[in-house]
Amino acid sequence: MSRDERSKDDQQNAAQRAIKALCAEYPGVSAEAAVRMKARAVVKEVRRLGWSGPPFDPELLASLRGIHVIEGPASLDHDALIRPRADRSLEIVWNPVPPLTRRRFSICHEIAHTLFPDAYETIHYRGASRGRPDPEDELEILCDIAASEFLLPYPEFQTDLDEHGVSLDAMDTLRDRYQASRESVLLRIAGTTDHPIAVAILRHRLKPTESRKLAQASFSFEKGPKPRLRVDLMSASSTFRGELLRPHKSVPEDSFVYRLLEEGSVNGSGTEVWDSGRSSLPRCHIEALSIAPDAQGAARIAVLLRCCDDD
Repeated sequence: MSRDERSKDDQQNAAQRAIKALCAEYPGVSAEAAVRMKARAVVKEVRRLGWSGPPFDPELLASLRGIHVIEGPASLDHDALIRPRADRSLEIVWNPVPPLTRRRFSICHEIAHTLFPDAYETIHYRGASRGRPDPEDELEILCDIAASEFLLPYPEFQTDLDEHGVSLDAMDTLRDRYQASRESVLLRIAGTTDHPIAVAILRHRLKPTESRKLAQASFSFEKGPKPRLRVDLMSASSTFRGELLRPHKSVPEDSFVYRLLEEGSVNGSGTEVWDSGRSSLPRCHIEALSIAPDAQGAARIAVLLRCCDDD
C-alpha cells in the first residue's frame, strides 16, 4: 500500500471514529440529528457570551470556541481549512478570493469539525495535503449541516421563514438578511419547513465517469457525451414524499429548466414529474433560478420542488 493510500485510509478511519463517537453522545438518534443537537447546544452557549444576529459572525463564534482565525494567501487550495497549531490549539485559515458569503459558510464548516470527539486527531488527518472534500463523504455532509445551524441558527431562521414564506423570492430575502449564499439558505429552508418540499442545486456538466472517459479519448474528434443538468446536492423536508435524485443524476431532458440555459433566462417555473432512476418523485410545482456559475464557468440552477398536494 502506498503512502497516499495509507493516508487516505487513516483519514477515513479517523472520520468513522469521530462519527461513531458523536452518535454515542446522543444514543438512539441519527448522526444528522446528533450533529444538529450538538450545534444548537453550542449556539445556546455562545449566545450567553454575547453572540447575536442576524447576521451572525462566524469569526466571533470561532473565537468564543477558542479557535484562531487568520487570512491565508490567495493561492490557498481551499475556501478555508482548519489545522492544529504547535500548542495543540486550532486555527482556521480562510482564502480571500471567494465571495464573502462563501467564506462565512466555509468558516462555519471548519468550526463544525470541532463538534466531533477527538476532533484534534480527525483534523490532523485533514492537514495541508488533504484533497478537495468529497461531497458524498458523510463527515463533510454532517459538517455542512452543522454549519447551517451556525450561520442560520434556530429559532431566528424559523421566525423569518414563517414571516416570508417558502419560495425562491424568500430565499433571496433571507440570503441578504443572514449574509449567506443561496445554496446554504435553500438547504436550511428544506431542513426547517414543515411544507413537503425538496431543494436542489443543479450544474450543467458531465458525470465524473464521462469526464474521465473524455480525458482518456484517443482522438480529439471522437464524439463524446454531452453535458446535462445534474444534481450537485439535493435535500428535502421531513414531509416530502418520494426518493430524491442522487448526486450526478440528471434531470429529465424535457424539463423546462433546460430552457433557462437555452434562452439565458434568469428564472422560470412549471409542474413536472422527475424520474429518480428507481422511482419517480411526486408531481411537483417547480421554481428554478439561475445562480452564479462554478469556478470552471459551468451554469448552475437553484430549484425548489413543492408537492402539488400542498397547493
